[in-house]
Formats: sequence, C-alpha cells, structure tokens
Amino acid sequence: MATVTKTWNFASDAEGFVDVGDTGKIAFEYDSSTGYPSSGSVRFNQTFNGSSSERARTGTGVTWETWGVPAGSTVTSANITFYAKKNMSSGFTSVTFKARILNSSDTTVHSAGDIYSATISATTWGALYTGTSRNIDSSYQASSTNVKMEIAVDPITTTTALSRYLNIDTIVLTITYTTSSATAKNRRTPENNRLGSRSAK
Repeated sequence: MATVTKTWNFASDAEGFVDVGDTGKIAFEYDSSTGYPSSGSVRFNQTFNGSSSERARTGTGVTWETWGVPAGSTVTSANITFYAKKNMSSGFTSVTFKARILNSSDTTVHSAGDIYSATISATTWGALYTGTSRNIDSSYQASSTNVKMEIAVDPITTTTALSRYLNIDTIVLTITYTTSSATAKNRRTPENNRLGSRSAK
C-alpha cells in the first residue's frame, strides 16, 4: 500500500470549490483576510436567525489520478485533515462540519459514512481537525474514477440575525491505494530498466 495527498490551501481563491446553492440563507465564499497557516480560506457565512445547511464542492472532470494516484492503481481508503474556526460573535449556537468524496453522479464513494462529521468548537486558528478513514466502495476504486470533494455545514445554528461564519483552510486529503505488478513495472526507473535489460542478456 501507498499514500498520496491532495491539498487545498486557498492561497488566492477557492480552488474550484463552488456553492451548491441549497439555500439562500448561507453563502459559501472566499475569504482573503484570514486563514491558517497563512491568509486565504473559504467560509460558510450565515446571516439569518435560525438553523440551515449548505454544501460546496469541486467541479467535474477530476479523477483519483488528478489527485496524484498513479494510473492503474486501486484506491482503498481516504481521510482528511483541515484547520477551522468559527467567529466569536454572540448568538452563534453551534456548527457541524461535514466532508465527503462524491463520484460524477454526486453519489458518495464511501458508503460507510462521511470522512468528517462533527461540531467545530475552535474560535481561533490552530486546531487541526482529523476525520475518519473510510474504505472506498469497490465500484469507485479504479484510479480513473471521476471524483469530487464536497464540504458542508449541516447545520449552522444561530439565535441572532447577524453574520455568523465558519472558516476552513488547508484541507489535506490522504488517499491510500495499491499498485498492481503491471503498474509497478511500468513505473520502473530508467536505472531499473537498464539493469533489467542487462539481466535479460
């Protein structure tokens, strides 16, 4: 087994994440003013009194290979880490953050559960949140599978109709995969190929 990581650090934009548009009560947006370990993050911004949910996800045309998995490999599991903070204004009751990987039809590729689903308590940057490693369902293990990253607040709950938001930064997705013997042979270094040619003689 081997691992590879895909990182979204939001240094200058939302890096392909867009608002799904579940509700007009929460806006998903880029925030250049704050982040961790450096400025630049994304946030879910709720401006009404009550409880609501919203999702954001990356676009289409991406596969496990785009995220660094070698072609021909089999993806077995995935997990996530990220930094987060909620604003400290009064009236912010709670926020639950969720993360999952979808296929091109927006079906979750790990049916055992989200790779992250828990409340966020930090009001300042620095807390590293770690998800739950999930096995990838067999139908989506091929390295050529189309995938999307989805993040969500489900829900944000407030008691005052003022801006309440959750910032997310430095999302690191760790992907575990296995490589077939044929794939490994195709990835031999030039030195190994040269030595192999000598042995054949």
